Amino acid sequence: KNLGIIIIDEEHDISYKADSTPRYNAKDVAIFARQFSILLKAGISITGALDILREQLENKQMAKVINGVYETVQKGESLSTALIATKKFPDLFANTLQAGEAGGNVEDVMERMANYYEKSNKVASKVKSAVLDPCMVLLVTIVVTYILLTQVVPTFADMFSQIFCSDNKYSLK
Repeated sequence: KNLGIIIIDEEHDISYKADSTPRYNAKDVAIFARQFSILLKAGISITGALDILREQLENKQMAKVINGVYETVQKGESLSTALIATKKFPDLFANTLQAGEAGGNVEDVMERMANYYEKSNKVASKVKSAVLDPCMVLLVTIVVTYILLTQVVPTFADMFSQIFCSDNKYSLK
């Protein structure tokens, strides 16, 4: 009789179902990081901050993912591991957070990430504006040219053809 103790190690599966929504943009990550850093600086624990954020985020898709992150962290996984598993946050964000966890300064890292993604969002909106403005000018130019060629030029063409016609008494010939 080969009876003995078998040790079973429970392994947590923290992978999330892949859905059709893409990674979060800089604006969403900046809002999340800013709110998270404020909560941490107020003395609230990581799980407490996640609990608050999952209830109060305006982005319902993000709130659903943060709910999954909250449950994963409650099971003992690190915040960075849970965020990496979502595949929704940028790698830079998750990896920097992982370094912050190792160094024990998560709240500072979150604040820096919030600053970085806020600046990134501002730059992206300025680039969009810089590209959109010339496109709008080009579109207006095309429309005005079309109106001139289809409405104004034919009117002047008829007027000039009547003036310079040989049977007209006001002809220049």
